[in-house]
Amino acid sequence: MTAMVPEGCTEKSIVEHADFVHSVLIGDEQRAETQMRDHLTRVRDDLIQLVKRLVLPFSSSGF
Repeated sequence: MTAMVPEGCTEKSIVEHADFVHSVLIGDEQRAETQMRDHLTRVRDDLIQLVKRLVLPFSSSGF
């Protein structure tokens, strides 16, 4: 993909979405909820790392 997306993230995301959809289709609400929460946590963590790597070095406040 691009240099901004950590290697393997796109593929992992596709698998996570497919697993989530499968859980929804078979009616496993608990598993679907857990899978989506885990996915969103991973995406959040990836975004935080992206900001730290690409934005904060140029920030005057330094956070």
